[in-house]
Amino acid sequence: MEEKLIEEEVARRVEAVVAKRVEEEMEKRKEEIEAEVLRRIEDAKRAMEAVMLAELERKRQAELKEQQIKEVQFVDRLYDGDVDGSCSFVDLCCTFTDHDDCGQFRHFTELSLYEIVHDCCSMMDL
Repeated sequence: MEEKLIEEEVARRVEAVVAKRVEEEMEKRKEEIEAEVLRRIEDAKRAMEAVMLAELERKRQAELKEQQIKEVQFVDRLYDGDVDGSCSFVDLCCTFTDHDDCGQFRHFTELSLYEIVHDCCSMMDL
């Protein structure tokens, strides 16, 4: 009988030691797992940010190219005399230069044709 009590006590102590060891290992791994999860989340955030920035840059470049094409088309139409509405080249120059009247330009040379066309296209939502 005493032997059985000793065996039960040993089994209880072994079980307690095993349970404590399992709990310590679980706590240790929990911290490792949490650290790994956080690392992976940060990696995923960086990757998503890079993809989003690349997409935004691609869209920005496409919009810039589209705007440049519209400006070139506008200049072509301007030289061909086929500008919508009553916007002649002289009217356009008067709009974007410091002038006394449409026949006398004081600072026309300060503006490049590109600046004039770009501003006009912006005003006309081209």
